[in-house]
Amino acid sequence: MLGMQGAAARWTGENRSSYWFLVLYIAKNFMRSVSSVLLGDKKKGMWLIHIHHVISISCFAVGLFLHRLHFFGAMDGMCEISIIFLNNKFLYRDFGIAKGALYRVNLLALAVSWIATRLIAFPLWLALFLNDYYHHPMYAQGVSMFEMVVYPATTLIIWCLSVKWFGPIASEIMSEFGGDGDENSMKSGKKKKEN
Repeated sequence: MLGMQGAAARWTGENRSSYWFLVLYIAKNFMRSVSSVLLGDKKKGMWLIHIHHVISISCFAVGLFLHRLHFFGAMDGMCEISIIFLNNKFLYRDFGIAKGALYRVNLLALAVSWIATRLIAFPLWLALFLNDYYHHPMYAQGVSMFEMVVYPATTLIIWCLSVKWFGPIASEIMSEFGGDGDENSMKSGKKKKEN
C-alpha cells in the first residue's frame, strides 16, 4: 500500500512486506545466477540474464540498505509474476511434455502477465518516478545519484529486454493458435503466401 499513500510513501516508505519482498527477490536472483553458472547453463542470451540479475540485485540491495524507494522496487518486482508461467513453459520444453490445452492456457497467461507486468508496468514506473521527481522534488533531495540514474536506467533497460523477449512468446502464440497450431504447417503457409 506504499504507493496509495502518495509521493512521500513511494520515496521514503518502507514496511515489512516491502522489506521481505526485496530480500526474497535478491535471494532468488542470486540463487538463479549462481546455480546456472555452477550447472553450466549455456542457453542463448544467458549472459543478458546474468547482467540483469547483477544490476537488479544491486538496486534492490541499495534500497534495503538505505530504507527508501521500496515502492519502486516492489513495482519493478511485479514482473516476476510472469516468470511463473515462463517456468511452466520451460518445464514442458525441458521434460518433453506433450503440449495440450493446459500448455496453451499457460502460454496465454504468460503473454497476458508479460504485457501487464512488463510492457505496461515498466513505462508506468518511469512515468510515476519522473512525475514524482518533477512535482515533489523535496523527496529526491536526499536520494543518491546512483538511485536517481541507475534505478530508472535499469527499469528502461529491462523494459527494452522485455520487449525483445516478448517476440518469441508472441511467435509461439501465433504458432499455437494460428491454423491447426502445427508450426510446420504455419511455416509452409507462410511460404505459400510468399510465392
